[in-house]
Amino acid sequence: MAFAAAGGLVLALGGAAYAFSRTPAARVCWTMRDLCDPPGARVGPYGDFGACLDSMSELSRVYGDEAIVGAATCVEGAGQCPEGMGCITAMLAR
Repeated sequence: MAFAAAGGLVLALGGAAYAFSRTPAARVCWTMRDLCDPPGARVGPYGDFGACLDSMSELSRVYGDEAIVGAATCVEGAGQCPEGMGCITAMLAR
Protein backbone atom coordinates (compact mmCIF):
# COMPACT_ATOMS: atom_id res chain seq x y z
CA MET A 1 0.00 0.00 0.00
CA ALA A 2 2.84 2.39 0.87
CA PHE A 3 4.51 1.59 -2.44
CA ALA A 4 1.35 2.51 -4.36
CA ALA A 5 1.05 5.79 -2.45
CA ALA A 6 4.71 6.61 -3.12
CA GLY A 7 4.27 5.74 -6.79
CA GLY A 8 1.24 8.01 -6.98
CA LEU A 9 3.21 10.84 -5.37
CA VAL A 10 6.07 10.42 -7.83
CA LEU A 11 3.62 10.38 -10.72
CA ALA A 12 1.89 13.51 -9.41
CA LEU A 13 5.19 15.33 -8.94
CA GLY A 14 6.34 14.29 -12.39
CA GLY A 15 3.09 15.54 -13.89
CA ALA A 16 3.40 18.85 -12.06
CA ALA A 17 7.00 19.26 -13.26
CA TYR A 18 5.96 18.50 -16.83
CA ALA A 19 3.07 20.96 -16.65
CA PHE A 20 5.41 23.64 -15.26
CA SER A 21 7.99 22.99 -17.97
CA ARG A 22 5.32 23.65 -20.58
CA THR A 23 4.34 27.10 -19.29
CA PRO A 24 4.95 29.82 -21.88
CA ALA A 25 7.71 31.40 -19.74
CA ALA A 26 9.50 28.07 -19.31
CA ARG A 27 9.17 27.35 -23.04
CA VAL A 28 10.81 30.69 -23.85
CA CYS A 29 13.66 30.08 -21.40
CA TRP A 30 14.35 26.47 -22.47
CA THR A 31 14.21 27.27 -26.18
CA MET A 32 16.36 30.39 -25.93
CA ARG A 33 18.91 28.45 -23.89
CA ASP A 34 19.02 25.80 -26.60
CA LEU A 35 19.32 28.41 -29.37
CA CYS A 36 21.75 30.84 -27.74
CA ASP A 37 23.97 29.02 -25.25
CA PRO A 38 26.78 27.05 -26.85
CA PRO A 39 26.86 23.36 -25.95
CA GLY A 40 29.06 22.73 -22.94
CA ALA A 41 28.89 26.34 -21.73
CA ARG A 42 28.54 26.59 -17.97
CA VAL A 43 26.23 29.59 -17.96
CA GLY A 44 25.38 31.57 -21.04
CA PRO A 45 22.84 34.35 -21.36
CA TYR A 46 19.95 31.90 -20.82
CA GLY A 47 21.79 29.33 -18.71
CA ASP A 48 20.46 30.73 -15.45
CA PHE A 49 16.96 29.30 -15.76
CA GLY A 50 15.72 30.93 -12.54
CA ALA A 51 16.81 34.39 -13.67
CA CYS A 52 15.19 33.84 -17.06
CA LEU A 53 11.91 32.81 -15.42
CA ASP A 54 12.08 35.88 -13.16
CA SER A 55 12.52 38.08 -16.23
CA MET A 56 9.62 36.39 -18.02
CA SER A 57 7.45 36.84 -14.92
CA GLU A 58 8.23 40.55 -14.85
CA LEU A 59 7.56 40.88 -18.58
CA SER A 60 4.28 39.04 -18.12
CA ARG A 61 3.31 41.48 -15.37
CA VAL A 62 4.09 44.47 -17.59
CA TYR A 63 2.95 43.20 -21.02
CA GLY A 64 0.40 40.56 -20.03
CA ASP A 65 0.26 36.78 -20.26
CA GLU A 66 -0.84 36.89 -23.88
CA ALA A 67 2.45 38.56 -24.87
CA ILE A 68 4.45 35.74 -23.26
CA VAL A 69 2.31 33.12 -25.01
CA GLY A 70 2.96 34.85 -28.35
CA ALA A 71 6.69 35.11 -27.64
CA ALA A 72 6.83 31.42 -26.68
CA THR A 73 5.12 30.38 -29.90
CA CYS A 74 7.44 32.56 -31.96
CA VAL A 75 10.62 31.49 -30.11
CA GLU A 76 9.76 27.81 -30.52
CA GLY A 77 9.64 28.34 -34.28
CA ALA A 78 12.98 30.17 -34.36
CA GLY A 79 15.93 28.43 -35.93
CA GLN A 80 18.72 30.61 -34.52
CA CYS A 81 19.39 32.82 -31.51
CA PRO A 82 18.92 36.16 -33.35
CA GLU A 83 15.54 35.00 -34.62
CA GLY A 84 14.50 34.09 -31.06
CA MET A 85 15.70 37.47 -29.82
CA GLY A 86 13.57 39.06 -32.53
CA CYS A 87 10.53 37.28 -31.09
CA ILE A 88 11.20 38.72 -27.65
CA THR A 89 11.91 42.17 -29.08
CA ALA A 90 8.65 42.07 -31.04
CA MET A 91 6.82 41.26 -27.80
CA LEU A 92 8.38 44.31 -26.14
CA ALA A 93 7.46 46.56 -29.07
CA ARG A 94 3.73 45.96 -28.62
